[in-house]
Amino acid sequence: MLWNEGDAQSVVNHAQDDLCIVALKGKIRSKSGLQTHVGCRFCQFVRLGETDEGFCGCFAQGYLVCVCEAVVRRNRKKHIFCQQGNALDAFFLNKRMSNREVDLSAFQKILTFLRGALQQLDIDVRMTLEKSTEQLRKQAASGSCQKNLSALQSGQVSQLLLPFLQLREDTLDAFEKGLSKAIETDLLAMAIKQRDPAAFEYLRPSSLEEALQYLADLGEDAKIMSGGQSLIPVLNMRLSTPKYLIDIGRVEDLSYIREEDGYLVIGALTKHRDVEFSPLVRKLCPLLIEAVRWIGHPQIRLRGTIGGSIAHADPSAELPCVIAALRGEIVIAHADGEETVTPDEFFLTYLLTSLQPDQMIKELRFPILPETAGYEFTEVSRRHSDFALVEIAAVIDLDENNEITLARLAAGGANPVPCVLEDAEEFLIGKEPTDEVLEEASVLGSEQVEPDSDLHGSVEYRRSLVKALTKRALQTALKRAGGTKG
Repeated sequence: MLWNEGDAQSVVNHAQDDLCIVALKGKIRSKSGLQTHVGCRFCQFVRLGETDEGFCGCFAQGYLVCVCEAVVRRNRKKHIFCQQGNALDAFFLNKRMSNREVDLSAFQKILTFLRGALQQLDIDVRMTLEKSTEQLRKQAASGSCQKNLSALQSGQVSQLLLPFLQLREDTLDAFEKGLSKAIETDLLAMAIKQRDPAAFEYLRPSSLEEALQYLADLGEDAKIMSGGQSLIPVLNMRLSTPKYLIDIGRVEDLSYIREEDGYLVIGALTKHRDVEFSPLVRKLCPLLIEAVRWIGHPQIRLRGTIGGSIAHADPSAELPCVIAALRGEIVIAHADGEETVTPDEFFLTYLLTSLQPDQMIKELRFPILPETAGYEFTEVSRRHSDFALVEIAAVIDLDENNEITLARLAAGGANPVPCVLEDAEEFLIGKEPTDEVLEEASVLGSEQVEPDSDLHGSVEYRRSLVKALTKRALQTALKRAGGTKG
């Protein structure tokens, strides 16, 4: 069930009796005014209003992400939350919160049905399915949890899947595995019941080989930590409770920047700050420097690592967009050796990659840009250092006839994974970069992305951002083309 702006009382009425998972569409106001929920980008949950209880929907390492504006009734101790404003209908579980404990049996049933539905979906078709979704909304609005479960059992569960998870065939098994893990470990229950720190054994290998052996021996019971900018908030909220924490911060042979066989090669533990001020990066791939400058605050760039940003796989992050645009490579290490994958093979969907429990990123390889190539990285966010609503990476090179010989374009924040704007790239090749050509390329780029609406922007708004930023990035890249670096 979705509530639009002005329907606050409906939300409050349901919140009095039920534990709800709600996708909020628009802003909801109560008599006490609009209250803001800050969180959670895997996962920085902030309590709302005067409530001292509540939990975030970010379980299974960030499958449900929320950055929402919500309302909480004083003294009701109910938290209504969303998945980044997307259309997941409400399940009224009819389970009251008491002494920070929740019976998750109904919730687990729903997750079980969701898993089954994943196998039935036609994953090549975009999940709009408006008629069935509307039918299920009406059932949810007029009925109880049992009626919702009946609807799920009758095969309509597929309409309740997160619409922004547009699963590809190679993604299906990985997502189902993650969802299954969420059920088995009761991460959601831990977020409510367990306020004391979860115990884990701290391991600090001194070499890559030692770290890989830990991963091979410990498997899914272990978590890798490098800069800790993403993992630490998750541990703080007890949303991940590894038995072992492998701190690879002292593995010196994973921090380097070098030129090798036509690539700029950067070790996974290289700090963002080191990339930002590297003369070699400025010479060989200045687009990277432009992108890194958009990452958070200087303190974050001083601690965060380039490998951690890629492994986290947030579609709004800067580095995934750059490596996708440049057709870079990701080198993955495991106890038995190494393998190299493309960004398309690595990024599966929101916050989900092809990395296996015994694997870790060793290095990233970025093709060296021609000296005459122009470049630009730009984005739009609500505030400085926020996650991008939309971001664009662009590279352009021209020949002596002023015709485009190289075009690289990718968008972030508009799809579950970085989106290479191939139609726009192909259109640009062989043409003179007139204003009309750039305009048409930006239109093609905006048509290729498939964004979702959330509280920060509609589908139309995000498409318009892709169009505007693509043209702006191309114009700046053209000004830099011809050998001028920086």
